Amino acid sequence: AVLPHLPGEITDLVISFLTGHRPCEGYHSLRNCALVCREWLPASRHHLFYKTHIQSDRQYDHFVCGVVRYESMRVWLLSVRHLRLGGRTLQSALRLFIPELGGHLPNLRELRLDNFDWTTAGSCPSPRTFATMSAFASVRTLDLWDCRFPSFSIVRTIIMSLRSLTTLAFRGVTWPVPDGAD
Repeated sequence: AVLPHLPGEITDLVISFLTGHRPCEGYHSLRNCALVCREWLPASRHHLFYKTHIQSDRQYDHFVCGVVRYESMRVWLLSVRHLRLGGRTLQSALRLFIPELGGHLPNLRELRLDNFDWTTAGSCPSPRTFATMSAFASVRTLDLWDCRFPSFSIVRTIIMSLRSLTTLAFRGVTWPVPDGAD
């Protein structure tokens, strides 16, 4: 029996339709589409990478080792427009995401950091590292949720490094108040 063949434009539209569903359902449907056949893989991967949410050390390591450092997968980093890093079990990215991901996401428009605590010993990179946020040159929106910084100077450095920034959102962001600044 000969299986019917749909034009690529039609299957691409069907695949893009899946991204409008609830995020969890859409993600699983897109993963399944990527497995259907070789022709469905590019559109499925594009939409899978479009909004990337990493919430654990395991997911972060998988993303860096399996995508960022893997030559044949690196092309999909061009599809990432929204990156959300955060979760109570994401600790390795605290020190590493700026040097490991900076410069690899040229089309990133929105960056959201959740539950990052850069005040604990060993989790805060050097102050110069924060200035390298400029490697995220296309970021227009920065959301910082429940993040703790060692100083306001670090927050200012991040903001000033993001040259394309037009929208900044804080929720539960803290830094120590200097002595005598009451």
